[in-house]
Amino acid sequence: MSVNVLRTADGWYAVRDQRAVRVPTTAATTAELLADRDAVTAAVHSTDPGVPATDPAIHAIERVSVPGRMERITAGGNLVVYVDFAHNYLSCKALVDEALRAYGDRNPRITLVAGSTGGKAIDRREGIVKGADGRAEAFYFTLDDPNFEDPTAIAEQMRSYVTDPHAETHVIVPRED
Repeated sequence: MSVNVLRTADGWYAVRDQRAVRVPTTAATTAELLADRDAVTAAVHSTDPGVPATDPAIHAIERVSVPGRMERITAGGNLVVYVDFAHNYLSCKALVDEALRAYGDRNPRITLVAGSTGGKAIDRREGIVKGADGRAEAFYFTLDDPNFEDPTAIAEQMRSYVTDPHAETHVIVPRED
């Protein structure tokens, strides 16, 4: 069964068959929604008539995409890349959880490329790493928006949170390298 989930101004909707049913969730981000699979399942199996899938409002947002938010890019037969500006533990963990759920039977190689904003949300740096630690094969730490902080110092700090002795770690500043 295939289910599309759409985000509108008034909430999340699961689109299946010929209807769209509101997902009963408080999720504010895609990552939070991925962590709330029970809510999506409830909407899919709901007897609520929902909004007809032919409603112009549903079709108006079909082609909407937000760059950097659960963007799925494929290349060749085996390369699947998810781009998500996962900016804390929960969103990074949910992203890795979803990759393992979707591709776990293919023994995926997970690589996390991350940076962190300087001067704020400093405690999130560790969380981003912990969300993938022990499950990512490699970590690449790079520049985000360093503000007044040294971008290399931010990347090295994030690198220090990797505890998996088998994981590769790299610092690449500037990120164009």
